[in-house]
Amino acid sequence: MINFLNYQLDNFVWTNRFGFAGVAQQEERGLNGAFHIESTPLDVGRPITLSSQTAEPAGRIMPLMELARTTLGAFPLVINGVSYTVKFYHNPNAVVIQTDPDFFYSDADPDWFANVTLHFITV
Repeated sequence: MINFLNYQLDNFVWTNRFGFAGVAQQEERGLNGAFHIESTPLDVGRPITLSSQTAEPAGRIMPLMELARTTLGAFPLVINGVSYTVKFYHNPNAVVIQTDPDFFYSDADPDWFANVTLHFITV
């Protein structure tokens, strides 16, 4: 179960759950040729990507797009009972909510969206 800001996402999965190492590491050689490695655990900055492979109704996705545009502060995201403090990830390389209309209309909004992906980052 995935919940945040009064939204419940039943058809979404955490696609990059196991793609985060959680450690920052820097390495360098000393003037004497010795190899130095410094490591530290990362508590924040973990990207969380949620995706739905089913069609989602526009009545749920359109307000979510507006919420992502207007909610700039941190909020809790609960995934399977575990709470993460996150923000919408307004990364220049990724759109916060990526989706495609199920059908394109020339004079009306779509009724359904396909391939919906939400981007968050822990803070």
